[in-house]
Amino acid sequence: MLYTGSGGQTRSAATFTLTGKLGSTSISVLPDEDLDDVAAKMNDASHQTGVVASVDGDELTLTSVYDGFANEIAVAVSDGSFAVTGGNGDGTANGAAMRSPGSTAPSTPARAAASRSTRTAFMSRSSSRAGSPATSTP
Repeated sequence: MLYTGSGGQTRSAATFTLTGKLGSTSISVLPDEDLDDVAAKMNDASHQTGVVASVDGDELTLTSVYDGFANEIAVAVSDGSFAVTGGNGDGTANGAAMRSPGSTAPSTPARAAASRSTRTAFMSRSSSRAGSPATSTP
């Protein structure tokens, strides 16, 4: 799923619930907040949600750390505006809807690299919390 900002920042303030395969967390953003900072908030909670975020210019891409049809992402806005596109068209994505039509991988090489690096970061963080080193490779 994709959020498009302006000038590398959010367009407005919002509070929303980010949900993934592992669970949910509440995220609040300010108007004109750097998308890198928003991605950092989401990635800091990836152990709770199973969702990671990456930024490329004005685009903040949400990706599940899980492959296949069992994964999910949902953005439910409770205050303000944080419109996402892609997925099922209603702020949710699951299974094949999380990818570009006809693709089994993220839609661009840059997003694929970001997905691999953030997936590795998630695995490292969750493994270190469990007390064992990460052995996952992208």
